[in-house]
Amino acid sequence: MPSHRILIADHEPLIGSFVAGVLSQDGYETRLEQSSTVAIESAATFLPQLLVIDPIMPGLSGVEAAARISRETKCKVLFLTTLASDSDFREMLRGLRQQGCDCEALFKSSSKEQLLDHVRRRIGTSIIITDAGGSSSTEVGERQVPAPVLSGHTPSGYQQPAGDYEALLNLSTVRLYEMNAFRITGLNVDSSLRDIAREGEKLEMVIKLGAAHSPEGIFPLPEQVSILTIKSALQALKIPEQRLLHEFFWFWPCTGPSKDDLALHALRQKKYEAAVELWTKSQEQGNGIAVHNLAIYYHVRALDSVIQQSKARTDGRVENHYLWSKAFQYWKSLLERPCFWDSLVRRTHEINDPRLTTETVHRIWFSLPNALLGINAHLAIAAAEKADFEEAGRQRRLMYASGFGDEDAKKETVRALAPLQEEVERLCETAEAEARSNPKTANVVVRKFLASKSKLLHTFNYLLGVGDPVCDAVHDRIAEAGRACLIAYVNETGDWETARLISQECLAICEGKALRSTLEEDLEIIARNLPAGRQPQPSVPLRASTQRRGSTATGKSVRVLHAALIVLFAFVGLAALYDAVVEKRDSVPSSEPSSRQALPSSPSNPKAPESESVPVQRIAPTSTPSNDFLGGSSESEALKAQIESDKRLLNSMEGELEQSRAMLKDLEAQLESDKATMERIEGDQSLGLQVDVDQYERVRRHHNNTVKLYNAQVDEYNDRLSEYKQLLASTNAKIDRYNSLGRSR
Repeated sequence: MPSHRILIADHEPLIGSFVAGVLSQDGYETRLEQSSTVAIESAATFLPQLLVIDPIMPGLSGVEAAARISRETKCKVLFLTTLASDSDFREMLRGLRQQGCDCEALFKSSSKEQLLDHVRRRIGTSIIITDAGGSSSTEVGERQVPAPVLSGHTPSGYQQPAGDYEALLNLSTVRLYEMNAFRITGLNVDSSLRDIAREGEKLEMVIKLGAAHSPEGIFPLPEQVSILTIKSALQALKIPEQRLLHEFFWFWPCTGPSKDDLALHALRQKKYEAAVELWTKSQEQGNGIAVHNLAIYYHVRALDSVIQQSKARTDGRVENHYLWSKAFQYWKSLLERPCFWDSLVRRTHEINDPRLTTETVHRIWFSLPNALLGINAHLAIAAAEKADFEEAGRQRRLMYASGFGDEDAKKETVRALAPLQEEVERLCETAEAEARSNPKTANVVVRKFLASKSKLLHTFNYLLGVGDPVCDAVHDRIAEAGRACLIAYVNETGDWETARLISQECLAICEGKALRSTLEEDLEIIARNLPAGRQPQPSVPLRASTQRRGSTATGKSVRVLHAALIVLFAFVGLAALYDAVVEKRDSVPSSEPSSRQALPSSPSNPKAPESESVPVQRIAPTSTPSNDFLGGSSESEALKAQIESDKRLLNSMEGELEQSRAMLKDLEAQLESDKATMERIEGDQSLGLQVDVDQYERVRRHHNNTVKLYNAQVDEYNDRLSEYKQLLASTNAKIDRYNSLGRSR
């Protein structure tokens, strides 16, 4: 059996197959992959001793794949390339070695014997199989790099790449400019590898002397940058793809080298208005670099403002909105200027690395709107999770008013919500597992679970709105998990009253027709098992649903729950009224909107329960006579038995009232969530943005239905509270009678 494993990655099948054949004939166990991504996945199970890879791979570069595979499997790396003697490529290899990657390079034109000698030297000789191919100097092959030519093309003339440019999306976060390598190091975008190496040597000297190192450049960071951060930035600039992306998100010289550019010189002196004036005057000339710099300038300031406001807890939203609007204005203009993208292609020529091709520029161009919108999507989600719906709505409006299109804005919102979807699934799975393991306490589990969902659903509901399939799926998944916990509990305990309350709450959450039908059937079963006095009596058991998880989404949206008191809704347009909570239930209008151009009127207000808390009175007398003193009185014994029975029933009713109040609280949160969504749509309309009137009507109808459910629950709560008070008064009267019998004796 072969004793050494070699993973080969090359996107050209003929070359990869040739290398694999040579190494296999020499007794090595080989595995061949044709993409960097698949190679990374394969390495996790194959665990190679050596990775032979082309550094120029489509998609994820071979250099990045090699660094990751080497780090995760501790294997050695051999780059098979035409750049083996290139000085810049050798400098890149040195950087990888400093990171702990044991790597070397070999020419693709090397002979088969040279390849085998190198492999044997790196990982040792495996079981030898007769070399059927002899020792001829067959060449491994040589790559032809296409010449990138874009001149004369328009945006529509580009062939759109398949998929998003993940490297660009991953870089585009709130800290996009805070972590920019050129900003951290103070270097210019046209700095050579030698300039970067000198900066690294200077840093090493500073470390040895123990002195502070604060690079001064454009927009210097307000806080001291750590040595490790500067080292990482310098290393990033040695990797061509990372360098190009960091360059793209920094300031370029409009003419000549950076050191002679007047606008960049003004930036270094913090004369920002002078730089903006120079770019504004020249934005209609040249190659679009002035427009690019204006987009970067306003984008840097907008994101810096967000970070500073977060740290200082200050509010500069008016200025911040202006910065965002200007940034999007110039980014949109840049996308429509082919001359700039020709400049970016020429820049890839200057970097002189075959891994950077015309396709790289295409991918940046087509993925840029998504990368920019993704930043605002994350900001909107962070604000919504903090219940700051004003800021969340502002970020959302910026996305849809950016000019990049509603489709991309929606796409990035859904992408940014993916971690919250995973969090919802984790909560559901945890609740279901806990309920299965201990069904007697599943009521506690489901109550805790339903309470923990509110903040997550608030975010989905506000940012996606009613009618969105992703939002709908989240709602139904939560309702499905709540039902699973309920089934485990009620079939174990027969506590049908608790089952009724929880089923009603799950029904209020879900959106899918199939799941709603199932929950309505559950409530019918529960009603049959509840006698007039609501004493628990198990009868027909609830059945677990046979529908597959996630299949209940039917194209509606998920509502967000937010804890609050009674919510009163706004009327048409911008006006918002908050009325006092009424005791009498208002009727709920369900009329259709009279016009497709105007938003329909908001629904009526819910009413309030009689009391926010149950008046609990302890039912123990201050001095209860003993049985011996009473002498076995039949009336006393009967009273004592009735009092004990009443106490048990009162305790049960207290629990029911507590659960009913919890359900009312959740319904109130749903009402407030719907209110926030409608106000957001009304705000969009008032700003002249295109709004979805159908979505507004769906939210309005849902709110009306929730008001009906809420008012019905209030009636039931008040009726039950009245029964509780009557029983409490009756029990206290019995206690008084019981005590008087004791005193008379």
